[in-house]
Amino acid sequence: KVSIQTGTSHGGVVNEDGTLGKMQVDFDLLKSITKAGKKYGVGGSVQHGASTLPVSGLWRFPENHTLEIHLATGWQNLIFDSPNFPKSLKSRMYHFLLTQSKDTKDTDAQIIYRERKRMWGKFKHEIWNIPHENKTLLIQEVSKLAQEIFVQLKVLNTNDLVTKYAIKNNNKRTIDHYLGN
Repeated sequence: KVSIQTGTSHGGVVNEDGTLGKMQVDFDLLKSITKAGKKYGVGGSVQHGASTLPVSGLWRFPENHTLEIHLATGWQNLIFDSPNFPKSLKSRMYHFLLTQSKDTKDTDAQIIYRERKRMWGKFKHEIWNIPHENKTLLIQEVSKLAQEIFVQLKVLNTNDLVTKYAIKNNNKRTIDHYLGN
C-alpha cells in the first residue's frame, strides 16, 4: 500500500469556530498513484484524512481504485457531537482538555476538536458506564452511518468474499466470530 493525503488533512481542517473547513480530494492523482504503484506490485493507495469528507461523496474512492480510506475521526465526531452523548461527561472532558492545553494561538473550539481524541483513554471508565439508553441510541447512530458508508463504498453483500478470503488466509475463527457463527 501507498499512504497518501491528496487534498485532505488528518482529522480535518478546523476553523476558529470549531467547524470543519472544506477539503478537496485530488481523485485524478489518487487514481494515477494507484495505477503507477501496480507496476511495482503495490496493492493500491490508502487515503488518509477522509473521515471528515461528506459521506455522500465516498463513492468516488472505489471508482478511483482506492484500496483503503481512513474514517476514524468521523466515527469519533459522530459520538462526541451526538445529542445522545451525555452533556455533563462531555463538559468534564472538554474542561480537562482546556486546562491541560499548552499556550497556543488556537481557539478553545480548535483545541477541543483537535485534542478530544485523547479523551477516550482518560475517561474510558466513564464512557463505558454511560446510561444504557444513551449507548443504545449511540449504537443506532453508528449503525446508520456504517450503512451509509457501506452503500457509498459499494461493499454491500460481500459476506461471501470476506469468508472466502478469511478461510484462504486461515482466519476462519475470526470471521465466524464477526458473523456470529
